Amino acid sequence: MTEDYYCGEVLSGNTPVNKVVETDNVLPYYHTRPFWPVHIVVIPKSCSRWKNAITIY
Repeated sequence: MTEDYYCGEVLSGNTPVNKVVETDNVLPYYHTRPFWPVHIVVIPKSCSRWKNAITIY
């Protein structure tokens, strides 16, 4: 498992999330503890190729 929380917990299914849409390459979902009214996190499906998860504000 990766050390990145988003990749490790969300993609493994350990942390349930409300998905926006899912593709073969990315998984966007509503942040579990949003700072803004709409806070969507987009993570790559192959986290081993990415150093950090990406958050779109």
